[in-house]
Amino acid sequence: MVLRALDADPARGADPARGEARAEVEAHFMRWLAAAEAALRPEPIPLTRTAGFQPEMILSAAELVAG
Repeated sequence: MVLRALDADPARGADPARGEARAEVEAHFMRWLAAAEAALRPEPIPLTRTAGFQPEMILSAAELVAG
């Protein structure tokens, strides 16, 4: 949305400061996106561990229902 706003209103003409601001904002968003992708990258869970989660979830649900 910010980039669209900086791209909008071409009636103002070619303002070098506006172009520089757009480049800085886009670079900031790209750094933010790279950091988010690195932080949110899923890690595979071994099958043996995954299989252990299933009984635990079933037992926890049963405990909640039983009170």
